[in-house]
Amino acid sequence: MSFIDYLEEAQDFDGRVAKFAYVVFQDISNGCGSSRFDAIAWKAHFIEKHSDKSKELIDLLLLSYSSYVLTIKLK
Repeated sequence: MSFIDYLEEAQDFDGRVAKFAYVVFQDISNGCGSSRFDAIAWKAHFIEKHSDKSKELIDLLLLSYSSYVLTIKLK
């Protein structure tokens, strides 16, 4: 399962990972982000395109990616 697939599933849940997934898919829908971005590309994107909220978005990215890695390890 890719990170973007994980985020797509996470939209159905509550919490900060779901909040991050919502932001990501809104960004993709708006043509600002890409479904091909990995975690590193999302971080760079937030710094470049969303500098005013980049700290909050990167914190959510780190939390979401950590959750993703733990999920993969448990499978």
